[in-house]
Order: sequence, then structure tokens, then C-alpha cells
Amino acid sequence: MRYLLFCIFAFFCQPRFALATDWKIQDDAKNQVSFSAIGVPGFLKINGTGGKATGTLAESEGKIVGTVKVITASFVTGIDTRDKHMHEKYLGTGEASFVLDAIQPNGTGFDFGGKLTIKSDTAQVKGHGKVNTTANGHEFLGDIDINLKDFPSIGVPSYMGVTVAEKVKVTVSFLASSK
Repeated sequence: MRYLLFCIFAFFCQPRFALATDWKIQDDAKNQVSFSAIGVPGFLKINGTGGKATGTLAESEGKIVGTVKVITASFVTGIDTRDKHMHEKYLGTGEASFVLDAIQPNGTGFDFGGKLTIKSDTAQVKGHGKVNTTANGHEFLGDIDINLKDFPSIGVPSYMGVTVAEKVKVTVSFLASSK
């Protein structure tokens, strides 16, 4: 879930962003962070929605850097008991943050990386994203696969015989515009 934030930064990597130096993630309908996890056995799919990204990105010497954050308590899965366990036992109610490694623009589809922090754990993660320029700013859509074993304070969620697979896919979309 927190991993979704990582994808957000990637969209600023395009050459068309070279004239702007600072971008702020907008709080609008395009701002969505979600995650998808598969239960073991594989018949169970858990989809978390409701996350919103905040943060800023900046261009310096032709490279894009920035930080994206999301409140972990904002995620819901559609089942109250599962949400309670998710917030109390696994994700907590704080925020996850992603610090984007300096990347250079390379077109509409690009790979990116950075450090994701969830609870007390920080791990290097990678993702892939794309960006579209609109009249209102730059739309980003990206995803990243997170390995829960990289975040020992979260652990691998399990409840009543169903365990979540170690890999979780996080998807992020948002609109960013010049400050």
C-alpha cells in the first residue's frame, strides 16, 4: 500500500518537465493509492483502496527527486474486521513515505526506484510508471511490487488459516502541477 507512493514520483521523469522545477501532488479525483494482495490459498484477493498521496517533487540538474507520503489508516478493504487487523496489527495508523532516487527523464514509460518506509522499516524498492501531460498538470500512473519480507515490522498477514502472499502490488495515480 505504501509502495504505491513510490510510483508517483516516477512520472516526473519526462523531458517535458524540464522547464518546471517544483511540483506538488494535487488532492483531486485522480489522486488514488491502492494495493492488491493474493491470499494463500490463491482464491482470495484482497484489494485495499482509499489511500491518497501527498508530497512534492523537484528537478535539479536534469534529475527528478522528491518524497511521497500516504496515511496507512486511510486504506480499507471492504471488510471491517480485516481493516481493523490491517491497521492495528500490520500497517499501523501512521504514514508510509517514499523517497525517490534521483532519476533522469527518459520518455513516457520509465523505471524508477527509491526508499520506502513503513512503520520502522525502510527498504529499497523499484517500480514502473508512465505520465501524461494535461492542461492541469502531469498525470502519473505507476505500480510497484513490494516484498513484505523486506518490512519485518509488518510481517506477512495471516488470519484464520489464510495468509497473504509475500508480494503485494501497489498502484498509484495522481496529478501534479507546478507550485
